[in-house]
Amino acid sequence: MKNTDDIRIINASAGSGKTYRLTGEISNALSNGTAPESVMAVTFTNLAAGELLEKTRQTLLANDLYDEAIRVSGGFIGTVNSVCASLLSEYALFAGLSPSLAVMPEEDGQSVFEASAAEAIAKYANDIEAPAWRLGIDGGGSGFQKRRDWREDIKRVTDAARYNLMAPESLAEHAEKSWARISEIMDEVSPVSADSGALEHRLDDAVDSAISTLEAIEKPGNLGTILRSADSSGCAAVIVCDKCTDIQNPNVVRASIGTLFSLPVVEATTAETIAFLRERGFLILAATPHAKRLYSDFDCTGNTAIVVGAEQYGLSDAWLGGDSATPVRIPMLGQCDSLNVSSATTILLYEAVRQRIAKNPAMVKAPHTHE
Repeated sequence: MKNTDDIRIINASAGSGKTYRLTGEISNALSNGTAPESVMAVTFTNLAAGELLEKTRQTLLANDLYDEAIRVSGGFIGTVNSVCASLLSEYALFAGLSPSLAVMPEEDGQSVFEASAAEAIAKYANDIEAPAWRLGIDGGGSGFQKRRDWREDIKRVTDAARYNLMAPESLAEHAEKSWARISEIMDEVSPVSADSGALEHRLDDAVDSAISTLEAIEKPGNLGTILRSADSSGCAAVIVCDKCTDIQNPNVVRASIGTLFSLPVVEATTAETIAFLRERGFLILAATPHAKRLYSDFDCTGNTAIVVGAEQYGLSDAWLGGDSATPVRIPMLGQCDSLNVSSATTILLYEAVRQRIAKNPAMVKAPHTHE
């Protein structure tokens, strides 16, 4: 390689069909004479790396490129950590480094991070322990009565921020937004109120807005993009039912551009969610391509829950089998019968926004400006 003009960089983000796109790009490049050993493709997980390599080999074999299918395994396809280790091993001498150097294993890196985080956590532990105990997140108890530990929550949040290169200032900003939303609710409830249900009533009022409910969304990129749309459209909260994806997955954080940390996100079962919404009189719109009525046929200016499911299977019978929800569809005028779940969710959310702005134009904020 004589210069950087010989390098082509392809960036495929989470939830954009990246495996399909990268498989096609790699196969096309090899068909046009690129040496299989010169391909470099990195992912965040071993599972994604294995899937990309296997699908690339299958595509090459289908195109009768047998030699390329064998040689592509000699390229640099893997996680960021494994590819860096391979590069270091192969080119250490050219870089003036010892060939005995090794990239720190991911599990060791995690241990170092946790040790550093523990020191910071210990600094504020005395101030946090008492309220954590009152909230039931002090890590006490044992067995099935073991309570959640606030220390683990902090580690998960900071771990996700670290993986996604969020600056401390940005993380602090999202923390302030999250606390502001909670404070807004708490400040309106007197701490000496004789009404023991005052806080619960105030929390109920807080969901008097469009709620996005997600059932078994399996792709982190889709979940993150939906969180971004939910925040942009003014959703009160997002309920994740019967989750298939870790909410703290780095791809979720990245695709949400940090809104995961400022938007209330709740995990629950489908049965719990249906009971919660019906008890509070929500209009529940369940997205399915088989519905008879369009999403725009309904008044979404009151308590509204928009429910979407996994792309492969859609919503379960719990939502569509009885009178739990009202099925709605987005009109499809081409050959496809449905949209990507994050795109569909955004359309449904902004129909509620459109209706609410028509009813109350004053709710529209001034556009963001950049100095």
